[in-house]
Amino acid sequence: MILTKFQALSRVKINSLANLSRVVLGLPLSLFLTYFVLKKLSLADYGAWSLSLAFFSYFSFLDCGMTTALTRFTSLYQSKRKIKAINKVINTSLCFYLINGFFLTLVLIFGKEIFLNLFFKTKDPLQFLVLGKIFVFVVLMAYCDFVFSSFLGILNGFQRMDITSAVDFLKTLIFAFFAFLLLSFQPRLLSLALAFVFST
Repeated sequence: MILTKFQALSRVKINSLANLSRVVLGLPLSLFLTYFVLKKLSLADYGAWSLSLAFFSYFSFLDCGMTTALTRFTSLYQSKRKIKAINKVINTSLCFYLINGFFLTLVLIFGKEIFLNLFFKTKDPLQFLVLGKIFVFVVLMAYCDFVFSSFLGILNGFQRMDITSAVDFLKTLIFAFFAFLLLSFQPRLLSLALAFVFST
């Protein structure tokens, strides 16, 4: 579908307002959530959670620009009305993410003990078990986030940032809800990881 000049300007306004709304609504929620989590968890647990999230962010390198490519080529082929080419791009990205999933599975199998022994110095076997579960959650959520990002890239290619902003804000809202709920009843690191799983 080729947009007229008026439709294109309207789409730019809607997308800009959606992105602004996501930031304006999400930032206070994220700040309050950080304060709440710090009050509920010990400093050691919060440090473990921060390190796990840092490890999660390293997996974004495995994207290799695929989300950006999806946005670019979906938009390009949509403007040329090449639906089969869009399908090829989507299928290629899904194959790419399956290969990444295989790699993440290897990381999960072989890297868990190395990661835990390298970064967490604990003598408590129960704490080590909890940290192992956190590691598994983080790796699995990284994979889910890859696949989810591909669909957001496609929506961005169709110039539907209003939908992607709404989904991103909803993800933040779900995480906040489950974090408040689970940490209120059991202020433990595993509760925060479960909230992360529910939001992803």
